[in-house]
Amino acid sequence: MIINAQDLLEELIRIPSVSGDEEAIADYVGSLLSTSTCNVRRERNNVIAWTGDRPRLLLNSHLDTVNAGESWSVDPYAAAVENGRITGLGANDAKGSVAAMTVAFLESVRMQRSGIALLLSQEEETGGSGVEWIWPILRDEEGWAPELVLIGEPTGLQFGISQDGLLVLELEAEGDVCHAAHAESLSAQNSIFQLAEDLHRLKSAPLASRPQPTVLSSATVRNQLSGSASCLLDIRTKSLQEHQELPTQISEIVDSKVQVRSNRLKPYQLPVDSQVLKRIAEIFPQREFFHSRTMSDQVHFYGHTALKVGPGQTERSHQPDEFILLDELDAGVQLYSKIIEEYVKE
Repeated sequence: MIINAQDLLEELIRIPSVSGDEEAIADYVGSLLSTSTCNVRRERNNVIAWTGDRPRLLLNSHLDTVNAGESWSVDPYAAAVENGRITGLGANDAKGSVAAMTVAFLESVRMQRSGIALLLSQEEETGGSGVEWIWPILRDEEGWAPELVLIGEPTGLQFGISQDGLLVLELEAEGDVCHAAHAESLSAQNSIFQLAEDLHRLKSAPLASRPQPTVLSSATVRNQLSGSASCLLDIRTKSLQEHQELPTQISEIVDSKVQVRSNRLKPYQLPVDSQVLKRIAEIFPQREFFHSRTMSDQVHFYGHTALKVGPGQTERSHQPDEFILLDELDAGVQLYSKIIEEYVKE
């Protein structure tokens, strides 16, 4: 079966698939893949297709999107084509990669190539039942150990060989509960002031990665001091050592209690002397290797060689009137097809 990447992308955009609601789009891609001679498996709303026994090459991208929001000037599900671009929710992140990967995969099936797999996953934007859940099943129960994993995300078709980790900490400062009018006469400790002092210390602390305060919480009434004030810290870590040591380092700087809220998304880094990277550099001498600041399912392939690469530009992700250029989409098909050709023989 021969399918056009543009036609496929238009169909994917027309199917709403906000993270957590991917059943309809999983039905569609599952039915499409089932028309070929490959093996197809459905786990929740993750769709897996493969040829042969255990794949040497795994293509992975995600089916879900964020919400459209209210700033769109066009119908986010219309898949409008104009001036060489397709506009629609997920066109860039990451249904363009899904379409390009699927077309390249189906062509490899038609050519009877063995040892390639396609994993189209759910809930990448929110975490939960996507790659984080399905990959350990394929890896541990099915024995999958691909030589190379490609993560389909908009990278301008450059190769992301590393990405930041995400460490979420909570600072909680304690204080006295009293009426705001009596705070000075009672010499009450205001937990918000204490938290503010700690945040100020962190702003100038010599840490490898700068904590960014995000969600604040304290008293819910205007005229009362709260017994506690807390703040979430979003920290994008660069190394596994830093990821592990930062909670202790921050505890030594602040007076607030430090609690780890999430540390499962560790930094991902491929060795620069990797044989796979050398081979990719030979195949694509004009392409660049880069460090990605954005999170992706690359983190869940820790211990495997995973490259983040796909059509589109990361700056367009989660933006109103999101789009991808048709030329970018076609170039994505060509890149994935070239890698399949190099890694998987007929």
